Amino acid sequence: VRHNYLTASSLYDYRLNQSMRFEDGDSSYLHFTPSSDGDKDNWTFSCWTKRANLVNSYLFGVSIGTSQWFHIGFSGNHQIDIRQFNGSSYDFRKITTPVYRDVSSWYHIVMSYESGNSTAEDRIKLYVNGERVTDFGTNTNPSSGLDCYVTQNHKHVIGAFSNNNGSSISYHYDGYMADVYLIDGTVYDADDFGETKNGIWVPKDATGLTF
Repeated sequence: VRHNYLTASSLYDYRLNQSMRFEDGDSSYLHFTPSSDGDKDNWTFSCWTKRANLVNSYLFGVSIGTSQWFHIGFSGNHQIDIRQFNGSSYDFRKITTPVYRDVSSWYHIVMSYESGNSTAEDRIKLYVNGERVTDFGTNTNPSSGLDCYVTQNHKHVIGAFSNNNGSSISYHYDGYMADVYLIDGTVYDADDFGETKNGIWVPKDATGLTF
């Protein structure tokens, strides 16, 4: 996968080698289950994605029981929606004011979770194409020390919405995803995965990060 306008090797010296095309009509998704619980209070998710069909769909999530889930994805209004539901209410929810509906462009999305941060607004950080998003129409932050469902010993899903401990899969993604990282135990920023060259945000090799 390569940005079609980045042709000079001096500008773009790292190629994304791991990518997949998701089609919501065939209900495709990826999944994995950690062998044991990880660090539920510190982790980072990063991916490059190019939307193909502007539908309500999800990039990544995990369900640990009936109506107990975490997800990040695109709302029906094309905003990025980050949320954890505990079966009766939201532990946290952040919906961006900006919209992301350009099907011709790649978006680099980075989300970090750090529940012990003394600044409530810094417990969840979201970056799109290297810029931190701070404008949220819905903005409920996690309480200090709140365990996230991510990295727990449950089925994690890429490219769909997961519920009922992973037995119910819906809202399949439609588009491309590349260089997907879930880093357990470390909080990273966008510039650990990308960089600006000639005014363009491009990926860089992140294999040297601590996993």
